[in-house]
Order: sequence, then structure tokens, then C-alpha cells
Amino acid sequence: MNLYNVDDERLTNLNITSHVIMNIEYFWTDERVRRLCEAIQNLDDIQINLDLFQPRSCTQITDQCFQYFGNLMPTNLLELSLNNWGNQNYNISDIAFIHLGKAFKNLKILRLNLQQWGHKGCKISNIGVVQLFKSLPQQIQELELNLNKLGYRNQNITGHSFVAMGDFIENLQNLKNLTLNLADWGNDYNRSLELFLNEDLQYLIEKIFNLDLEKLHLDLTGLGMNGSKITEESAFFLLQHLQQTDIYDLNIILQGWICNVEVKNQILKMTKEKQQQKKYMYQLLAIKSLDVSTQDRILEEIFAKL
Repeated sequence: MNLYNVDDERLTNLNITSHVIMNIEYFWTDERVRRLCEAIQNLDDIQINLDLFQPRSCTQITDQCFQYFGNLMPTNLLELSLNNWGNQNYNISDIAFIHLGKAFKNLKILRLNLQQWGHKGCKISNIGVVQLFKSLPQQIQELELNLNKLGYRNQNITGHSFVAMGDFIENLQNLKNLTLNLADWGNDYNRSLELFLNEDLQYLIEKIFNLDLEKLHLDLTGLGMNGSKITEESAFFLLQHLQQTDIYDLNIILQGWICNVEVKNQILKMTKEKQQQKKYMYQLLAIKSLDVSTQDRILEEIFAKL
């Protein structure tokens, strides 16, 4: 279901009884979020895209609305995209993460987009990050977290958040697919860059690679930029783990890092090789439905390229 320019009456009278995808550009308030959540609270799978193009569209959203999101009880999938909701919105604090995490407890798949949250003066801190990761259920199999800019110009978020992430991720023994976007945390050429240290990031990296993952997409754009206390030492540390991993779907982004070019090139090369292997694997799966002679011909072509 796609809803555009939805009014209050239509939102109140929503009657949804099956899997739902919503794309709504709307001037949101806590009350409107309550009405939406009441309409979808009994679904097993929930996908909602409520991205906003302008931060001022969410000035009447507070921590209260996340209590309504927390009342959702999906038993399999929750995909919630809230781009810009916390961008310069000082009505949102760590309490939002406490409320939101209540919706996670039965999930096998969580895709959460909080891009463009956080800014100088915002009320989100390490406590909110800890609460977010603490809420992740042990049975979760697929996790996508877009936290791009959550730590941007925010001196309340430090390397302690990386350590907390590692501690809670370590417990997710059923996790197979992990996508984690930490781009531009501290990326502002001021003192917040000094709040993230090599040992903090390396702790998180080690915990991630201890998992038996099939897919890892990790965006660390800007963390190792000029002026940061995260240096090429962490890039070397990451490369060492990449050389030992069997993860077949791999994508690592170190854009903006000031480090040895050869190291960055090796990481890029390894990710490309893994992507190529994944492509061949999918080809192998696809040809199973073909006749035997065609299978043999395609297999010869694939193995010739390996």
C-alpha cells in the first residue's frame, strides 16, 4: 500500500490486514503516529517508509511517538525508515530508543534507517545507542542498521558506543546478514573526532568477525579522516580479519580515511573478489533448472574465470 498526501481522516480509518509497505510524505505529529501504529499493530511483517526530505517536517515529533512504534508486535520482519526524523529535532532523546526497542523482541529480520539523526546540540547520547543494541533479540538472523550521521557533531556519542555495539552483537549467534552504516560519526573537523579511538573500533570489528556471517556490509566513511584518532592502524586490523574470513557477500567502505593507499586498495580488491564469488554462486544456483548439457557448458565457462 502506498499512501501519498494522506489526511487525518484517511489515517484514522486505515484498515490493514496483510503485509504492508507504506511510503508517506507527511507532516507528522505524535498523534498521527499513534493512529498509524494502531492500524498496523497486529501484522507479523511490517515495512514502513516514513522518510522526510526536510527536517522541519518533524518539529512536532517527540519521544512519545516512539512509544507507539514500540507497541508494534511483528513476529518476523520490521522495516522502519525514519530518515531525517531526528535531524536537529531536540524533542527526541535517548528515551526514543528505549521505546522503539520494545518492538524488536520477536523479530528475525530488522531493517532500521535512522539516517541524518543527530546533530550538534541534540539529546541523543551513548545511552541511546546502548539501548538500541541491547534491544536486539538473540534469534535475529538479518540486521540492517543505518546510523549514518548519528554521531555527527555530537559530543555525547563517543567510542563507548562502539564497545557497546560489540558486546551486544557478540550475543547474536543466529545472525547471518549484517549491514551497519556508521558513516560520518564525528566527521566535522572539530573535537568530536577525538572521541573515537582505534581500540574502540577494533573491539567492534573483532566482535563482528567472530560471528558466522554470510553477509557483511560495513560503512565506516569519515571515521579515519584527517584529525581523527582512528588511524591506519584500524585499517590494518580490518584487513587482517578480512584475509581470514569466509564471508561471501562483503562490502567495506573506508571513504575519506587517511591511511596507506595500498591497504585501502587491498581491502577494495578483497571486497570486489568476494562480490564476484557471490555472482558465480548465484549463477550456479540459477543453472540447476537447465538441461544437463547446458549446465555443463555454463559450468565450464564459470570455472574458467575462477
